[in-house]
Amino acid sequence: MSDRSWVRRAVLFLAVWGASGCESGEKQVQAVLVVSPSGDVRMTVSTDTEGRMTYSVTRNGQVEIESSPLGFLDAGTYELALIEQGDTPDAFERSVQSVEAGASVTITLPANGGFVATVTPR
Repeated sequence: MSDRSWVRRAVLFLAVWGASGCESGEKQVQAVLVVSPSGDVRMTVSTDTEGRMTYSVTRNGQVEIESSPLGFLDAGTYELALIEQGDTPDAFERSVQSVEAGASVTITLPANGGFVATVTPR
């Protein structure tokens, strides 16, 4: 897998990871360092005290991407379709909502719960 492909997959994974952040309501700074299989590429994803996610990338110790907001949608309006774990392991809830690029969406799940989402331009 190329380093560039690896970085895209890691950013998407970390975006989902970040969406599941602290539920306690406390403002915490969190950071994760992800290193490519070759060790040449290092990506740091973090949240600031306001909960905004940023990322930066280095390759062979040189900065490739300065700290930048983490997002993957172009400007515009999107339809977000969610299937979320319900109150019981066999229960699922489906919802559809309109979201703007850059908006945050909160998904509250039971312990060990999960969700699937699709994002489609309107």
